[in-house]
Amino acid sequence: ILRESSRSRNTGMCCGAGGGRMWIDEDPSQRVNTLRVDQLLETKPDVIASACPYCMTMLSDGIKEKQLEDQVETRDILELLADAVV
Repeated sequence: ILRESSRSRNTGMCCGAGGGRMWIDEDPSQRVNTLRVDQLLETKPDVIASACPYCMTMLSDGIKEKQLEDQVETRDILELLADAVV
């Protein structure tokens, strides 16, 4: 089942890497990627997918910060597509 975050499309939110936030030392609870992961976790995903390599890194880091690596996986959208057609 494919689900979108409540903040998507014209209300979407950057993971933070596009603005260079991956290089800023911040309080973990206030990091943009952690806030974005919180929004995405509201959909109760098994997988969080993105087509952006920066987002993949930032979202993976946010999931690790929450110690959910064994429950939620990050994958590229193309990987999901490839799995579906093979």
